[in-house]
Amino acid sequence: MYFKILVPLDGSPLAEMALPVARAVAWRCNAELEILMVVPNGDPAAAGEAQNGLEPYLSAAAEQAEIGEGVIRWHVLNGDAPGEIVNFARSQGFSLIIMATHGRTGFVRGLLGSVTDRVILTSPVPVLVVNGGAAPDADFDDAEFDNIVVPLDGSELAESSLEHGAVLAKAFGANLVLLRVANPASNRIERSLAENYLIGIMSWLKVERITVTIALRTAIRANW
Repeated sequence: MYFKILVPLDGSPLAEMALPVARAVAWRCNAELEILMVVPNGDPAAAGEAQNGLEPYLSAAAEQAEIGEGVIRWHVLNGDAPGEIVNFARSQGFSLIIMATHGRTGFVRGLLGSVTDRVILTSPVPVLVVNGGAAPDADFDDAEFDNIVVPLDGSELAESSLEHGAVLAKAFGANLVLLRVANPASNRIERSLAENYLIGIMSWLKVERITVTIALRTAIRANW
């Protein structure tokens, strides 16, 4: 499912948190991995100089993400970061974008959370977001997925994430958690129907030899 993965960078350490995660996913899924950096719109001559200056940085980043004998390709584009990321991923046939959020620094352009949001909202290519604001002791150098949570509400839109969750769970040998959040005011019958809904999906996923558990919780509001 994931055969070509794109990692947008902006020169910041926080944005680079996506690299080990992307490397792990690429290795587990036997996918190609490429890096993209977008130089802001401006004077073409200045943009050309910036691109030349980026070569050492991008070469080092590509080396960090290398898998076995594979060579990581990198690209530099000029323009609006969200638009260029989405257009490049679509036109070049990428099957997954992996990027970090909260990358607020960098010598080219900060990959702000709003940029990540715009990519998520406009990209036809699935986006996996790495939390750049994770705890300082989070070990991104040894990226593994032990549990993958898929929140479900019974809608087709929510269920569209099942395929991605299942692929990652199978690739990493992770436990896939199907989560349904019910209103505390719901009665026993409604909660039973919600549980049976999760059990039905769990049965289907177990055919794929994936470890699956279900979780039914109650809350005033489900903030997904």
